[in-house]
Amino acid sequence: MAANGPMYRRGSGAQAMPGLRVEQRHVNPMGNLHGGMMASLCDMPLPFAAFHQNAALRGYFLPTVSLQIVKVGSALQGVFPT
Repeated sequence: MAANGPMYRRGSGAQAMPGLRVEQRHVNPMGNLHGGMMASLCDMPLPFAAFHQNAALRGYFLPTVSLQIVKVGSALQGVFPT
């Protein structure tokens, strides 16, 4: 998280939505949010959602086995994508 963050959360529980303020270190040479950073942002709330849905999962490591990202737009530096 030190390299990727700081990340923020709007809402709580099942309604929580992650976000991050796009900084210079998060962008590619075109000034857009790097695809790998977007994948990291998308990957992090998955275990939290699973924990919220099933308390028995808390305390377990839940690695992502597969994550597919399709970008339909871009986020520029200074933007807070949600």
